Amino acid sequence: MIGILHFAYGAPQSLDDLTDYFSHVLNGKTPPPPMMANIINQFARVGKADLIGGVTSRIASGLQQLLPTTRIYKGYRHTAPFIEDSVQQMLADGVTKIIVLPINPIFSQSGSGAVHAQVDTIVNGAVPVVHLNDWHLHPAIIALYANRVRRANNWLPQAAQQKAITFFTAHSQPLDTERNAPYIAQMEAMALAIAEAAALPAAQVAYRSAKERAKWLGPDVQEAIQTAVDNGHTGIITCELLSLAPDVESFFEIGADCQALCATLDIPFVQSEFPADSIDTVLALKEIITPHL
Repeated sequence: MIGILHFAYGAPQSLDDLTDYFSHVLNGKTPPPPMMANIINQFARVGKADLIGGVTSRIASGLQQLLPTTRIYKGYRHTAPFIEDSVQQMLADGVTKIIVLPINPIFSQSGSGAVHAQVDTIVNGAVPVVHLNDWHLHPAIIALYANRVRRANNWLPQAAQQKAITFFTAHSQPLDTERNAPYIAQMEAMALAIAEAAALPAAQVAYRSAKERAKWLGPDVQEAIQTAVDNGHTGIITCELLSLAPDVESFFEIGADCQALCATLDIPFVQSEFPADSIDTVLALKEIITPHL
């Protein structure tokens, strides 16, 4: 039996789980009360149950229906079921091969790279392991994003569409030329492929969540929006590429925060939908997985 591990960063089940979640992110250190209060407030403001957990669970269920001869397992870096526990369960269940599928189309050393190393260490050669970390340009994924960003562009007032610009975004990274290189290359190649497939009038890569902008990848998406408006663009679209599923950071940083900025600039704004757990997303992932079965 082939086991497929579908993993993501974390999926708290309740607002009550957030302190444990972020303590795990901080290697066992409890966040200071003001920081924790701000985090809980952000999750509460979304007004929905955790976004990643719901999407990854439904993707896993969909893949199980489409790939009935395999077994789909979920795993998370910072919440249960933890990746290490899921991998141990796969081995206990007698899987003969493990396929590792991230929620992230774009590879980063600190993200998918760390999980790949973790899985390989746990498995220790007991069964073959296939890491799917190079599917950012798969035709089914490009078509998926092109469909959504084209819809976003068409949603703008017609007068704004011709000179609209789309910002393809991802979480920023600390500046480190060697470690950043694959992340930047995949990000830029994926953005270009989507922009061409969707026939967008203009597009640019930008980053979000930079802690220290001078020492992190840029440009910052809000600064890029301001520059674009100054240069005569008449509509703004944001499209996150780092993950198929929305999370709380992206909900605000390329959604509500950019929308508020555009309101002050008196320019139309629309956020492209995430692929999430829609049927075309699950079918695209099946297409990516199938050659490795």
